[in-house]
Amino acid sequence: MFDRFSLEPAINREQVVAALDTSSLMVFRIKAGTPRKGWTVYCTITPQANRNRKLDDRGEAHLIVLACSDAPEGHDHWTLRLLADKVLELGLVESLSYETVRFRLKNTLKPWRKQQWCISQMNGEFVAAIEDVLDLYAEPYDPKRPVVCFDETSTQLLADVREPLPAQPGRPRRVDYEYRRGGTRNLFLSCEPLAGWRHVAITEHRTMRHFARQMQWLVDTAYPLATIVRVMPDNLNIHRMASLYETFQPAEARRIAKRLEFHPTPKHASWLNMAEIEFSALNRSCLNGRNPDATHCNAPSRPTKLAATQPASASTGASVPATPGSNSIGSTPVFPTLTDYYNSTGKDRLSSSALRFSPRI
Repeated sequence: MFDRFSLEPAINREQVVAALDTSSLMVFRIKAGTPRKGWTVYCTITPQANRNRKLDDRGEAHLIVLACSDAPEGHDHWTLRLLADKVLELGLVESLSYETVRFRLKNTLKPWRKQQWCISQMNGEFVAAIEDVLDLYAEPYDPKRPVVCFDETSTQLLADVREPLPAQPGRPRRVDYEYRRGGTRNLFLSCEPLAGWRHVAITEHRTMRHFARQMQWLVDTAYPLATIVRVMPDNLNIHRMASLYETFQPAEARRIAKRLEFHPTPKHASWLNMAEIEFSALNRSCLNGRNPDATHCNAPSRPTKLAATQPASASTGASVPATPGSNSIGSTPVFPTLTDYYNSTGKDRLSSSALRFSPRI
């Protein structure tokens, strides 16, 4: 670092750091310690004390296999202490701490972690259903044969016992942990992605009769001019044509059935239904909060709270009709309209980028 014939350094510290890919602090320590220790101290490697490995390669392999196996009875997963005790029980080492187990597994495996996946059986039935759904999504918009995604979920009605404290600068809104239960409500959601339309009906229960009345509302009120309404439900047991015959007279049930066409998503793959996107948006906007009753969701001061419908009874179904093709719930936009996309490009099938849209609430 210093020229032997000059007191000025040949290169500065920043250049040494860049050349050796080290830190400025390391260069400073070596430079400060060289007059006392000499260069040979930094050119030789001395083994550190108490760094003998308690687990050799064979013992570490046993540890990984053990961590991948089923946990002992009464435990959900292996813990570091359980693994250390089991290694001692197997006689692989004489002593072992749980910190040693953590150090050996930190870059290989974490037995206490798990990931939730949708694991489906890839058989002919699954492939046939998934191709039917994807082909349906790829078809161009046809107002005479609309594609309606249909799903349902339940929400819990919760009321505040104490009035929440409003948010202030530097302090978030504070809600008391105590609440009062008000039962549950079922939400039937119908959406037509290509038309930018969504409808939510609130019912007390979720039965075959409730589903049948939703289908009657679709063909008579939502799409009175459509020849066929193609509905995409999941594989719930009430999503059947038989629900119509359990609810209506045979002639009425047959009339509704002739205007419906079911395209269910594959079993254990309901995430293909775009109605799941709508429910995700609803959860973020209103369902995650505390709603004491269904009418509270429709309060004028909170227009995004299921403002499309009023509570529907078991006998009437959805009470407020919606207009297909509208791009809003009340005054709130939902989807970007794709009509201009077809008019400008002339494409008869959706591209993958056109399918990746985000609902706006």
